[in-house]
Amino acid sequence: MTKEETNNDGKNVSATIKTVDIAYENEKLKETNKAQQTQIDLLKKQLQSANDVLNADIRARKINEIIKVSDYTVEDLDKVGIQELDEVLATLRMAKRSFKSVNDLGKTVNPAASMDDLYAPWKKTK
Repeated sequence: MTKEETNNDGKNVSATIKTVDIAYENEKLKETNKAQQTQIDLLKKQLQSANDVLNADIRARKINEIIKVSDYTVEDLDKVGIQELDEVLATLRMAKRSFKSVNDLGKTVNPAASMDDLYAPWKKTK
């Protein structure tokens, strides 16, 4: 080593400078990492909020569809999860429907009319 590379204590000046530079860069990277982590946390919260809105919309649509074709109430369906709503919808879709329609009753369309209501006029005339 030459005299220029060492100080009066005999320590390597260039190594000391490199260590200081590395420590400074490390602190800058830590600050950048902290700012990025804060932004990631904010984006995760926004994503969770958007997912909650979408899940609520999906639940509402499924509940509305079930109520149209069954005797379930909103209170009954509000307690179950999306998977159970899907199962109820699948069961209702597989149920066999009558060839007669609710319009045959001569009344306004009632989606909650039962099978007995469809044949009620014929039962009464006999």
